[in-house]
Amino acid sequence: MKIEFTVSSEPSQSNRVKSLESILQCPVREKCERKFVGELPIEDRAWNVGLIVGPSGSGKSSVMKHCFSEPEQLSWVGKSILDDFPQSLTMEQITEACSSVGFNSIPSWMVPYSVLSTGEKFRAELARRIVSDDETVVFDEFTSVVDRQVAKIGSHAVQKFVRKKNRRFVAVTCHSDVEEWLQPDWVLEPETMTFTWRSLRRRPTIDIKIRRVHNSLWSKFSRYHYMTSDLVNHSWCFGAFAGNEIVSFVSMIHNCHRAAKDTPAKTGSYRFHRMVTLPDWQGVGIGMSLLEVVAAAFSGHGKDVLMPSAHPSLNRQLDRSPLWLMTKKPGRFWQRSQGKSTGGRMNGMFKFVGRRSDYEFSAEFMASTRASLGSINPSAPFHATGRANNTGSER
Repeated sequence: MKIEFTVSSEPSQSNRVKSLESILQCPVREKCERKFVGELPIEDRAWNVGLIVGPSGSGKSSVMKHCFSEPEQLSWVGKSILDDFPQSLTMEQITEACSSVGFNSIPSWMVPYSVLSTGEKFRAELARRIVSDDETVVFDEFTSVVDRQVAKIGSHAVQKFVRKKNRRFVAVTCHSDVEEWLQPDWVLEPETMTFTWRSLRRRPTIDIKIRRVHNSLWSKFSRYHYMTSDLVNHSWCFGAFAGNEIVSFVSMIHNCHRAAKDTPAKTGSYRFHRMVTLPDWQGVGIGMSLLEVVAAAFSGHGKDVLMPSAHPSLNRQLDRSPLWLMTKKPGRFWQRSQGKSTGGRMNGMFKFVGRRSDYEFSAEFMASTRASLGSINPSAPFHATGRANNTGSER
């Protein structure tokens, strides 16, 4: 694609402009015109992700409008985020899009766009754009208004979805720090009109430490959970830490009740009770890594570890993972001992079938808040062999 166009405007004839021209000897007419000449050779090679990057005023948006259609201004009028997605989309398609960009907090799906945080607004807009019918999805001012941590993780999440669906996505931004997370196939810098094909590389690592935590830390996560904010008092609680910040939380309880005939629950097994990853850290597999590490440690006691889930995204991830076996498809079932059902929630049940940790490590890990699995990298394969292994799994 040949890039050759001029952006110009008629110079003002005001006294102020004439005074400025006289004082600084500034060629006003020349400064009101800018020519762009270059190449964007993307027609003859398959690609999924492009990046137009450069400082403010370098002509990014001008080049974007010349080479691609200008992004449609999205309207947010619904009483919930879900209501603003196209009516032609199914709930499964909407939830998949939201989850794919790290927008996994179900309570946030049920409120209007106006009350979301800046980071959540960015992810919600990203989700709507990537399910559009546009041949090439263009996002101007990509990550410009969000925290840089949100920008990096959101970039990684969207490129995974775009490549999975074999779509085309072009990000236009002044922030070069997203490049290694977005993993673009090509990069265009309008300031120098430099074009570069780029090979896919491994994304930067995120070092995570996992350890047992006090149940009081649940208060930081409870509002993001799609059920009640209650936490069983006798539950074991574990957190994933990025540096000194806890970013993901799970709790485990004894699954002591007598199982109904149509449920896979077994007396004496363990069951996950709560699982939440903070919104700014969703989309890179930290929650799944935490879940699998804790499951491996508890299964080291020789008992089954179960994970009930009604979350559509989590159900998909568990079903795809070789470490989990679906023992009950999503649906309603009763807990006879308590005389209640799951109501309208389409709960699925999964059993951990990955490698168990050794008993000594499991006992230490479960008993002490000082026990830690050390650093893990969510982009590495899962190997639950015991102590301080790299036990992550990218999702």
